[in-house]
Amino acid sequence: MNRAAASALMVAVLLPSTAAAQAAHGPAVRIDFRALAEDGGQVADLKAEDISLKVNGKTRRVESLSFFRTTGEAPSGGAALPPAYATNVVGVNGRIIHILIDDDSIAPGREGQMKEAVRLITAELGPGDRVGVLTPQGQLNMRPGADPTKLRLAVDALAGRASPSETEADAQCRTTRVLAAVGSMLAMTGGTPTTIVIFSGGMSPPQVKQIQIGSRITSVATNDVCPVTPDDFQNIGTLAATAHADLYLFHVTEGMVNRSATQDAGFESLAGVTGAEFVRLTGSPQTPVSRMLRETGAYYVATFAPEPNESGQVLRLEMHSTRDKVKLRSRPSVEVPKTAKHAPTSPKDMLRIAGEAHDLPLRAAAYTSRNAGNEEVKVIALFEGAEPTAALASASIGLFDEKNTLKKQWTAQAADLQKRPVMAALSAPPGTYRMRVAAVDASGARGPPITRSTPKSHVRIR
Repeated sequence: MNRAAASALMVAVLLPSTAAAQAAHGPAVRIDFRALAEDGGQVADLKAEDISLKVNGKTRRVESLSFFRTTGEAPSGGAALPPAYATNVVGVNGRIIHILIDDDSIAPGREGQMKEAVRLITAELGPGDRVGVLTPQGQLNMRPGADPTKLRLAVDALAGRASPSETEADAQCRTTRVLAAVGSMLAMTGGTPTTIVIFSGGMSPPQVKQIQIGSRITSVATNDVCPVTPDDFQNIGTLAATAHADLYLFHVTEGMVNRSATQDAGFESLAGVTGAEFVRLTGSPQTPVSRMLRETGAYYVATFAPEPNESGQVLRLEMHSTRDKVKLRSRPSVEVPKTAKHAPTSPKDMLRIAGEAHDLPLRAAAYTSRNAGNEEVKVIALFEGAEPTAALASASIGLFDEKNTLKKQWTAQAADLQKRPVMAALSAPPGTYRMRVAAVDASGARGPPITRSTPKSHVRIR
């Protein structure tokens, strides 16, 4: 019996597949996690019965378990699109690594450990891996791509910007920029397991506003211009709790001319609220970088069946292995997507349903250019079925603004779908958009309702 392939794909223009969000198919909720031996190596032979799973304190049965390596060869299959595409295919090989360099906390001439760590990371990446780099004020802003040499050369040319006379107020403003960048990176993970690496010489810890009554001070001072509050750290922790990300915080201990114990504690506080691995770089970064790359070389996806009253909730997650000397690394919470009451009936309908479907594997890429004669930007979208034999019967594309309002839409004609890849052109004013691609295959049948989660990736079209 032929069953439909109806699929909706979230694409962030100018970003790779980190912008796409994975969602569970049917009633099952997906959990991605890593299984590590004592030396950080991957444990590749776990079975469902080897996992103890509790959700909100209640034991749950692992319905399915799949193992994916992220260090294999680059995906193949004869597709025409290059590797820098977004896809709703689950289990595509290759790591996605975001590097954040707090260059304002590293003094000129003290970048050596950070640069050596980046060289080691890029030297050991596999052919399917993608790596990007960002600095909080935009000195570097390279989206994850498959050219590690280009990224390494850019980082080699980066100079530290820390001032030896940085005030406490300056440090707090710098910290707010770092937290904003971390939040953006966490939001961009969508449903794709991602590694976020942060290099910093230190950051301000959360503080509360000083209140003076008479001659008595009742709390710790903070900066009115750039306050760093406990809520700021907690919000990042909340994002990290459900993001599909492993965080590694590399403390460049010699990065500052005047090292601050307070800022050391602030960086550790960020590790605490996010569950990150915290590493002090006191010598060669070879050992911690090699361990990080071993630990992120593969991951598992487990599923469990949520209860009806859990739809749309964020639930506490506890996982451990019943096997000796095997550590499971997972997020502390899992978000149960809201159950869709009705399956969408066409690609136009699917555009308005948040999240992804996976019945029909798709891949897509998008590029932008200026429109001649006006201020709008042209978005060129390319998409196709991920399988070489996939035949599309209908497809639509939509651009959504920051308020999640559909601003532009394109619907394929029959002749458009005869080409591979399918190409579409949309125009829009400069701004921040999400692009969605939805398609149905040629069978004409319909699949079951699909449970989805809401992606949180945004890009700016300049």
